[in-house]
Amino acid sequence: MTASYPSSVRSYKAVVDLVDTVIADNVNSLQEEIKAIETTLGTATTNQNPLASTWTGSFSTATTWGTLYDRLANIEVGLVSGVANAPYVLVSGGSSISTTNNKGLQLKAGSSSLNLLEAYAYGNTLNFNLDASGLPKVGTNNVIYVGSTEYNALVSATSAASTLAGTKVSATNGTVTTASTSSGVVRNIYVNTAIPSTTTGYLDGDIWVVYS
Repeated sequence: MTASYPSSVRSYKAVVDLVDTVIADNVNSLQEEIKAIETTLGTATTNQNPLASTWTGSFSTATTWGTLYDRLANIEVGLVSGVANAPYVLVSGGSSISTTNNKGLQLKAGSSSLNLLEAYAYGNTLNFNLDASGLPKVGTNNVIYVGSTEYNALVSATSAASTLAGTKVSATNGTVTTASTSSGVVRNIYVNTAIPSTTTGYLDGDIWVVYS
């Protein structure tokens, strides 16, 4: 009689001492099932030890395997070497995450201060990263974005610089709106062939240089 496993599980009827007669088939069937289980698992003598991991070769899309060892080894090949269109991220790159109703990827910090995400240049230099708070950085410097502390500081500095620039005389044909006659101040200086016939639009304290 052949073993039932792995196609099915053989049914047994319990025997009772001093009641049932144990015949050879009772023992032989047990041996057959044990042998079938061991063969299905794989053995070290055939280099198919289910407890030894080798994961060499290429991933196969086969649906049936000779031993459990073969199937496990194939799964390991896929996990380590990567398989196109697999439902996990490939360590060799090329993975694509498509979203429908779910978030593509969620990174959530625990109690650690380690970065949530890090991107390195070829020379192992840390570039873009997300710190434990989920904030973007380039190296150790914060990325400026609308609403960030750095952005608000920059806006304030730009506003202050604009206000300050508005109080300065332009280096190109700059004029002032006052030219006191009693103080040593910046004055408007005009150069022309004659003093204008009207002073409308000019300030007290303006200086005219007449040349011929």
